[in-house]
Amino acid sequence: MSEKNEPFGFTTTIPVRISDINYGDHVGHDSLISILHEARMQYLDLFGCDELHIFGKGSLITEFNVKYKQIMYYGDELRIKLVATAHGKTSFKIDYEVFVKNSLAATAQSISTFYDYETQKICRMPQDFRDIIENKLVSAID
Repeated sequence: MSEKNEPFGFTTTIPVRISDINYGDHVGHDSLISILHEARMQYLDLFGCDELHIFGKGSLITEFNVKYKQIMYYGDELRIKLVATAHGKTSFKIDYEVFVKNSLAATAQSISTFYDYETQKICRMPQDFRDIIENKLVSAID
């Protein structure tokens, strides 16, 4: 389930699967990155995009940071809030908040750089995407 809402920009709920659990009996780092990837794809899908097709250009994750606040377990429903903002001429930043019930479980930030797969070069952010994120069709996480 996903929704575009104010004031958080975009919120989705993703359940923790048994395959997300590591040897410590909680969500593994690699699994949380994959869960956030799913949330990011759902967000881009709102605009008819995916990471390879954002208004004619592709994107690459060039930085990803996570801060854990609590352990997440099998069966937890993760409510993920995210918002995108421009990050220079060639990239955008997404800030994530991950909640279990009403408790903040993790925060994260990714930076995606636009990439032209035909020329194999970094390129400018497509203006249509910049318009979406700068015109506050999504808004900041509180």
